[in-house]
Amino acid sequence: MAKVTKQIQQLFLRLLNFTPELLNKTQKEAELQHTSVDALVRDAVEKHLKDLSAAREKEEKEYLALVLKLHFEEDRTEFLTEGTIRSWPQKKP
Repeated sequence: MAKVTKQIQQLFLRLLNFTPELLNKTQKEAELQHTSVDALVRDAVEKHLKDLSAAREKEEKEYLALVLKLHFEEDRTEFLTEGTIRSWPQKKP
């Protein structure tokens, strides 16, 4: 049964397109942390998704700040695009 479980894990990691080197590193790290490979992969994916979400939120906040800045600094009748907004020079304090 343990051999079947290990084969399933290896197939799963190959499905994720892990290189043999990355697969070996992942298995060694799981052993060092006294956890399973699937738990290690799950935690890594969850952390990665959380980091992506935080980065997206930060980018959106920066974009909104630029829009507000332009709203007050630029003529309101001018047509603005996202590219124009993002390229607007930012004053450094």
